[in-house]
Amino acid sequence: MKVEVILKEMRSDACQEIVKELSGIIEKLQQKKIQYKQGMVEITGCKHIIQSIALDWTFNGKKEQIKKLTKK
Repeated sequence: MKVEVILKEMRSDACQEIVKELSGIIEKLQQKKIQYKQGMVEITGCKHIIQSIALDWTFNGKKEQIKKLTKK
């Protein structure tokens, strides 16, 4: 997989940083610089960051709508 191709498609600096991090983790795993378990923990950490960004993008600016729904 060519990371440069993926990075060109992304506008978000945060997402680009995550892709670079994931690529580095995969490289370290392939070169056996880190153990499988450590790699999985690092990848899971990136996954949680991606989920947080997705939630922020989804609900950003919708606080008032959410408050109205919870008051009903």
